[in-house]
Order: sequence, then structure tokens, then C-alpha cells
Amino acid sequence: MASISSSLETLFNINNVPYGIITSNGEQKKRCATVLGDFAVDLGVLHAEGIFHGVPGLDGNPFMRVSLITQTLTVILAAFRAQHTLKQDYLNVFAALPKATHKAVRERLIQHLSQLGLVSTSKLPAGFMPLSEVKNHFPMDTRNFT
Repeated sequence: MASISSSLETLFNINNVPYGIITSNGEQKKRCATVLGDFAVDLGVLHAEGIFHGVPGLDGNPFMRVSLITQTLTVILAAFRAQHTLKQDYLNVFAALPKATHKAVRERLIQHLSQLGLVSTSKLPAGFMPLSEVKNHFPMDTRNFT
């Protein structure tokens, strides 16, 4: 049995929810993830499972409306961003979301991860993979920064 609960004996416990970009063995597609204990957690998988439903900026609800003329475009753009935010190659789009969104994502993650407890490493929850099977990548695209 391997613990994916809130063990305080590891740097990456329920009180420290870092964000990063990973690829897993045999895959080239980069994706947003966090770490809990000895496991990487694919945030795109959790998003697809509805863990972040209702979080502004991640559920298709626009978090900013400028005018009636641009409202429809804003809704479409927000829905597109929400669908793809946690499946990006970098964290730039997620980082640009409001602090309220970051807080809500963190709270949902902590709530979800706290409920998991002990699981067998042969049957991990969706989105979980051993850290030994992932490669970390630079989390931000900084090519246009000077």
C-alpha cells in the first residue's frame, strides 16, 4: 500500500500543493500537474472528472466581461480557455487567471486529495502516477520575456 493522503512526512503533502508541467513515460504531450507524496497528479484528468466544476475561469463561466458587444466573444473565449487551461504545455494561462480561481483550485484539490486515503499502487485513482514515471519540465513559457 502507498499513502497518497496528507502525510506530513513528505515535502509534497496536502499542505503544499505545487503546480508544474510533466510528461509521463512514453508520452510527448506536456500537461499541468501537482504532486502529492510520491505521486504526480494530472490536473487535466481531474478537470475532466469534474473536480473543478464551478470554479470561475475553469468551468466555461467568463471571469471578465467588458461590454455587451464583446460579451458573446468573451463567453466563447472563456469556455475555450476553461476547456484547455489545465491541458496546456505551460502554466501561463492558469497563472493569468484571477487569484480567486487559484484559491478555488487549491481548495478543490485539497478537498479531493484529502478524501483519497490509502490506495494500492497497482490501482491508482485517475490522473495519479508514480513520480518515477514522470519527467518535469519548465512550468512557464518565458520566450517573450526580457
